[in-house]
Amino acid sequence: VAGRQRQAATGGLVEFRGEEDFERMLSEGDAWLVMFYAPWCAHCKAAEPDFQQAALQAPIHFARVDAVSHSDIAEREGVTGFPSFRAYAGGRFVKAYSGDRTVTAFLGFAKEVELLHY
Repeated sequence: VAGRQRQAATGGLVEFRGEEDFERMLSEGDAWLVMFYAPWCAHCKAAEPDFQQAALQAPIHFARVDAVSHSDIAEREGVTGFPSFRAYAGGRFVKAYSGDRTVTAFLGFAKEVELLHY
């Protein structure tokens, strides 16, 4: 799929490389947890390993968006700080996540989103 690599059917971390990828995610209607990050952000770098690990085990898709390179997407989605975690399901935003940045916490939120969606 152009610009996007899926590492597993539902798990694994996908990097959205632009508006086309993000719109495709919305149009598919699946449940996603998206991390909006800035490459220079220390908090983003600290959250990354746990986010990646959770992505391998999660019941929903996980993705990231470089909000500096793709500021149009970040602005449209209301991202004002980094990292920002936003859940999407059924083609729309459903909930923001502001809890702990651990594998267990990410997985707990992913299961909550899965229940909301499916």
